[in-house]
Amino acid sequence: MIYSDVDLRYTFLRDYIIGASYSYGSDTFSEYSFLSENNTTVSSVANFGNEQSLSFYCNAEKVFFNGVWRMSLNAAADYDRNQGTIDGQDVSYNTWTGEAGIRNIFNISSKGGIRATFSYNYYTPSKGILKVGHHKHLLNASFSKEFKFGGSISVDAFNLLNYRPAYHYNTESYSYRDNPQTNNISLQVRYTQKFGQSRVRGAQNRSDTNHLGRFKK
Repeated sequence: MIYSDVDLRYTFLRDYIIGASYSYGSDTFSEYSFLSENNTTVSSVANFGNEQSLSFYCNAEKVFFNGVWRMSLNAAADYDRNQGTIDGQDVSYNTWTGEAGIRNIFNISSKGGIRATFSYNYYTPSKGILKVGHHKHLLNASFSKEFKFGGSISVDAFNLLNYRPAYHYNTESYSYRDNPQTNNISLQVRYTQKFGQSRVRGAQNRSDTNHLGRFKK
């Protein structure tokens, strides 16, 4: 697979970013499902052709109450065009998708090193090779405490709305529906210990609160 992309962005008023990106991939591959003999569904991975993606996005970051509350917002619209065949079957498709998110960081106590983070992201239904997704809602939360001796402990909760990656596909000759019943909520407890003096804390904090990453569904 050969992949190339270009990204143009403009920052204004220090806290706002608008941009556009374009990417092209040749000999791309994807996982897909199909109906085999004896009425069984088979999942496989294959190279199918090329893909193009055009994205428009904007981000904003604001700080309130002297750094007590830091908020990041992001939104994007993506156009994907995929062309190719698998075993002689045309699997080309075009689709528009969108996403939006918000992330809030609260410095509850600067002296005590106590911080809480809450984030929410929404994605419109995605589309892939022989599959169509559903609306995606992701909610995460974390609570952390830093100690003067360099240690820190954090409790992170992911996917609190229990999003399940369900898919469906319908044609005259073949259709299927995949609805996982698993519980995808996860809880993580971490402890880290720093040794020596840190000279990049400011840069690290800036990176942690940068605009939310955009990723493909």
